[in-house]
This record gives sequence, C-alpha cells and structure tokens, in this order.
Amino acid sequence: MKNNFRILKHTADLKIKIWAKTLKKIFSVAIFALFKSINPKTKGNFVFQKIKIKSQDLESLFVDFLNKSLSLSQIKKEAYFDFKVEKFSFKKKFFIEGLLKGKKMESFDLDIKAITYHQLKIKKEKNKWTAVFLCDI
Repeated sequence: MKNNFRILKHTADLKIKIWAKTLKKIFSVAIFALFKSINPKTKGNFVFQKIKIKSQDLESLFVDFLNKSLSLSQIKKEAYFDFKVEKFSFKKKFFIEGLLKGKKMESFDLDIKAITYHQLKIKKEKNKWTAVFLCDI
C-alpha cells in the first residue's frame, strides 16, 4: 500500500494524518498507518480477521473501527496492514464490515493504548478525503 499518511508533531501522543480518494479507502489507509507506526516485527503467513462495526456517526465509526482493530491486535498478537471493505454505509446508518489482513506479531516498538476523539477531523478536501487522529501512547 502506498504511504498515504504522515506523522504530525504532538507533545505527548501520536498524531497521524491520512488521505485517500474515497471515504471507504480512508479506513484501509488508517489501518496501514496505525500499524506501520508501531513498527512491528512480524512472522509467518498472512492472517485474516473479520471485523464488523456499527456506530452513531462517522467519527464514532472511525474511532470504534480503529480501537476494535487495536484490541484484536492485542488479543491475537497480530499486526494488520490492510483492510478489505465488504459492506459499508456512511449515511444515516453508519457501519463498516470487512477483512483485516496482517501477520503474527513477535514485538513492536510503540504501544498504542487507544484512538481518541481529541483533535479528530475527517473531511473532504477538493478531490480527496483526509483524516487526522490522535493515538494515546
């Protein structure tokens, strides 16, 4: 996956800006950026995890999705680098469903506790979507 992200300066936490042509693709880029940021050491064949999230609005869906992915990563000891969206809705009903793709993780350099709502921004700028999110470390 192309590096459609940048780490921004922040005094205490990890702040990430991502961009993609579609809102649907923002979720895949967010997974890639999140797990690339922890610099995991991985091994073995690819692993896949089904994920399904429902929320009240777009911002909650985004945060819930990343936190659920982070939680699965801790439980399964896996790092994910791609997300294939199978079903989604970003109007009235907010949900996303798909398949996380990654590898077993032996270790990582940065421990992310959670994705927060603080300074969260998801918006369309010209012909692309951008998101800025903060990771509590």
